[in-house]
Amino acid sequence: MTCQRIDDTIAISRAPEDPTTPVLDGDTSEWSDVTGGISPEIKSIFGRSYADGNPTYKCLYDSQKVYFALEIPGKYRFDATDNKRCAAIGTMMPLGSKAAFLNMGGCPESMENGGCPDGIMPETCADYTVDLGAHWELKTTAMNTEYAMNATTGTGNDLVANLDDEVAVSSYCRPDDYGSLAGNEWAGAWSHTNPVEGEMGTYKFEIARTLTTPSTATDAQMAPGQTYDFGIAYWDPFETEAGWTAPGHYLTGCSADWIKLRLSDGTEEEPVVDLEPQANANDEEPQETAPDSSTSGVVGTTTNLDVMIAASLVLLAAMA
Repeated sequence: MTCQRIDDTIAISRAPEDPTTPVLDGDTSEWSDVTGGISPEIKSIFGRSYADGNPTYKCLYDSQKVYFALEIPGKYRFDATDNKRCAAIGTMMPLGSKAAFLNMGGCPESMENGGCPDGIMPETCADYTVDLGAHWELKTTAMNTEYAMNATTGTGNDLVANLDDEVAVSSYCRPDDYGSLAGNEWAGAWSHTNPVEGEMGTYKFEIARTLTTPSTATDAQMAPGQTYDFGIAYWDPFETEAGWTAPGHYLTGCSADWIKLRLSDGTEEEPVVDLEPQANANDEEPQETAPDSSTSGVVGTTTNLDVMIAASLVLLAAMA
């Protein structure tokens, strides 16, 4: 599946400084002409399909950043004192060669020993590292407001909007990005089309991150023409009366495996493929150890660099 290059006939934004760059304001109307998105069925790790409908995910990139527009149907709920009674999202990409989709990297030592002492990942788990990006819990935020990145703090923790940049080797060990080169390279905005308690509508998230970051130890690095394993998670504030639970999130890839994110540079012909991996009758039901319930664990042709290029969300069949 190919996303076409943004050109003069496809205006996706009215940003005065760059008419081709999406404005992070929770209004996704400028994405209407962007092709190459997906509308996958999302499932929980327990095999439950999301009941309120399929989301729509789209992606673009330019010379500096990658942008995502996530539209997720669901009933509105917001509580400024409780994240679990607000919607939440997250993305995930593998860093280590053994990083598993389930259990956020799945390092056996971290899971057996109950996490990471003092918030530092065990050295023996380095091959299981995953990048948890845009892990966003909303209680301190307002709709239609951009929350900017802060890339020079030495941490992925966002003290204002809780739009955190994290790293993990298991669901028990997922600290905020740390180290001398760490920062939070994510920005975002959100909205709901019918913000009345309990009423159906659509959550809209616009998020963006720099393609590259100073910290290769905690962030996946991206480049045009490359394909990456990727995942998007959503926490439903109506999962229970008290809100969402940490292991109750809904995932792409049938909650079983990575999907594929391709930043198309227009030099290859995209294959025609299924958008979501299909269930295999020989596969056992995936199991995941539940993380700490106190927090939500965790988606043309190249031209001048100033021109927006459409990223190709090439979601290949990714079942193991």
